[in-house]
Amino acid sequence: MEACDLGLYSESRLYYAAGYAGEAVGDIVEAEDAVRGMNLAEQLQLLNIPAVLECVRQCFERLKEQRAGTGTIVRVCSQLEDMACREVQEYREIRGKEARARLETQLRACMSFSDMEDCFVEAFRSALEKVYGLRSEMGGKAVEIVKRWIAEHYSEHAELNTLAAMVYLTPSYLSKLFKQETGLTLTEYITDVRLKNAKRLLRTEPNMKVHQIGAEVGYADPAYFNKLFKKVVGVTPNEYKKWK
Repeated sequence: MEACDLGLYSESRLYYAAGYAGEAVGDIVEAEDAVRGMNLAEQLQLLNIPAVLECVRQCFERLKEQRAGTGTIVRVCSQLEDMACREVQEYREIRGKEARARLETQLRACMSFSDMEDCFVEAFRSALEKVYGLRSEMGGKAVEIVKRWIAEHYSEHAELNTLAAMVYLTPSYLSKLFKQETGLTLTEYITDVRLKNAKRLLRTEPNMKVHQIGAEVGYADPAYFNKLFKKVVGVTPNEYKKWK
């Protein structure tokens, strides 16, 4: 039994009919239409649950303004979950096909628009909170794994996407988490590790030329290495080598 479109917006909640799949009567036909102008994708990446749910509430407000039918609302809800799957890696594991099918059945059984909204928001909130819990458990471990990788591969080019995939986090969330844990951005941390190793080589390898040391720690361009070293350390590599 599905709620009749007319009944969705009736305060009495008495209007519903079996086998009716309502379609949109307004302009909204896709989730992208309903969330246009919002930063939902970004908030999902950051796992900012209050902000995400506020975007979802605004999405439902737009659906309500358009007097969207049951079929459209269900489709938009499914697309919102698709968006969560794209932006939040763990969401797909938590909200599998069976869970999503159950939610669709529950949505179609709702007798009012507000019931549909509450049903979806609660399911969405629950899934995101589970993701948050998982990330809280492994957050410190993820940063340590990345730091260990950098310590062993600091001379290599480090792609944020690659590092994030290594610890099963989104790039934006890893960046945020890493800054919280270390006080440095990933770029700043890698630079710090590279220059510490450059200083070590300048002190302990007198036969290595400056450009060789730069290349050894990940800076193939000698001019850039010299400029960066002086900016951070306060003296050029050659000056540091003499004063070591």
